[in-house]
Amino acid sequence: MSSLLTHNNNSSPSPEGVIKNVLQCLLLVYLCYTIPSFIAYHKCRQFLSKESMSSSYFNVIFTNDFCINVALFIIDFLFTRLPISGLLVDLPSYVPEGIVLTIIYFLSYYLIYANFYSITLICINRMSSVVFPYSCNSFWQRFVTPAIALIYILPLLTTWQMFTYNPYFLALYENRSNYQMVYRANVLITFLVRTYYGDLMEKREFQPRNSASLCFASILLSVVCVIANVVTIIKYKMTVQSVMATSGAQKAFHRKRTRRVEIAMFSVALVVCLSLVLQAILQALIMIYTGSSTSIRATCQDLRAFALDIAICCPPWILYYTTVHSHKTTISNSSAVHSGVTIPAKTHVMY
Repeated sequence: MSSLLTHNNNSSPSPEGVIKNVLQCLLLVYLCYTIPSFIAYHKCRQFLSKESMSSSYFNVIFTNDFCINVALFIIDFLFTRLPISGLLVDLPSYVPEGIVLTIIYFLSYYLIYANFYSITLICINRMSSVVFPYSCNSFWQRFVTPAIALIYILPLLTTWQMFTYNPYFLALYENRSNYQMVYRANVLITFLVRTYYGDLMEKREFQPRNSASLCFASILLSVVCVIANVVTIIKYKMTVQSVMATSGAQKAFHRKRTRRVEIAMFSVALVVCLSLVLQAILQALIMIYTGSSTSIRATCQDLRAFALDIAICCPPWILYYTTVHSHKTTISNSSAVHSGVTIPAKTHVMY
């Protein structure tokens, strides 16, 4: 799990008190933008459920994404951001080494992957709703459950080995109030890796790293999200042009609503893809500078934490102001249909 302003024991140029104050201020900033974002997230979820819009299966996927992000926030706050802030003294006495800490460490990475796959599923769901407005409902009726199941199954491919780790909280400074969760590789996983990849390990060509898996996953899924969002926006604009040509008296209304939807779609696509691309780049830099430049690696870890926050906290606000807030001044929520093509209603403004 990424940390906030992680410093090496022997290379920190600043007094510990100054560092602690900075870390605590960053923790406060983190809470100031995450908690309101989750409130907006929840209001959007309630709005979608109340309105019972056309894409009911999107509501299921969106609610699942909300639950994943809440769980990720709890794990990240309690066991990464709070320990490193310096607000907890002698933390290992409260959470000692053992199976509980192993599960926490596993979840800290597992939920990041689940977040990646959930974002991708939302992008694909929205694309199908715009590109195939009539057949998508029957498709998701059959496959929404397997698709959500994949969100929880796929992360196991890159996190199963963490159950063999022995994680513990490492004190970063002498005052024993700033901690970072690290781990010792279990003898079992070392034996298995050497058994099956012994020659490569001797040549130092193979080292199982969490960073490599995160980098590959974020690159692959960012490409999928970019393609899905580009296709969605292009198809939506083509559909709107076709409908507005015959909308008559409602032309001004459709133009205003369409403009809002296009801005929302582009904004959400931008922040989601930006988050995934940034995480891929930062993860690659973490791999490159591991063991050579502690300060650069620590900075990349800090930025990676905020890059993940972008994908979690920005879309709910965009969604809130283009659905819940704008609904108060909108006279209609229905979709306009022309020549067998549907303009997606507010339900499709999401990711």
